[in-house]
Amino acid sequence: MEKLIYIFIISFSFCETTQFMISFMGLDAAKVSIKIEDGTYDDLNAKIITYRTKTLKAFNKLFPIDNYYKTIVTTDLNEILYFEKKTSQPWLNNDIKTIKHDNKILYSDSSIEIPKNYYNIFSLLELLNQKPINEIIKKEYKLEKEGEKYIAKFSRGEDLTVVYLDLQFKEQYSKSLLKGTDIFTWAIYKNGSERKLKIKNGKLVYCEFSLGLVNMKAKILAK
Repeated sequence: MEKLIYIFIISFSFCETTQFMISFMGLDAAKVSIKIEDGTYDDLNAKIITYRTKTLKAFNKLFPIDNYYKTIVTTDLNEILYFEKKTSQPWLNNDIKTIKHDNKILYSDSSIEIPKNYYNIFSLLELLNQKPINEIIKKEYKLEKEGEKYIAKFSRGEDLTVVYLDLQFKEQYSKSLLKGTDIFTWAIYKNGSERKLKIKNGKLVYCEFSLGLVNMKAKILAK
């Protein structure tokens, strides 16, 4: 049996960090730190996208969250080389990562593959920072989420700064990778959710995910 190989990042160059404030039902609840790095991985030029979410002290007693997500992709963003997720919230903890085996990217301890030419939600959102809105509108993007596959499309909103993200479920493996997912992933992918995004000066500055009366917003914080 071939040895399963974990590939490690070997160098970094450019690095940018942005913070967002997350509000839930109108109350400031958590901060998200997003770090974007250029580097190399498995002898390839790569982009490293790291999200870290922690609840504010005032909200911590009600629903404490400590979530970490790392995605390593090719520089054009449309091939996932590595993914790692460690999340903690009441009644649920997730800890998953990928390995490279037979030139495939698999979730560890499973046969579930992340296919080539697929985005995840983190690389897809970074696409909004890399390309003009006119280039991404109405195109279809293949999206992977923890063993599930989706088709993603952006459409124009009420003005030139607003886009909406539509996610259509496509298929999943016969056996689910996780029994439950974290609240932020749930809010983004929940069927029937409205996903509103705002772009300013070529950068994502605002996200809003709503389903009925449930509403979650993320707004960029000034540096």
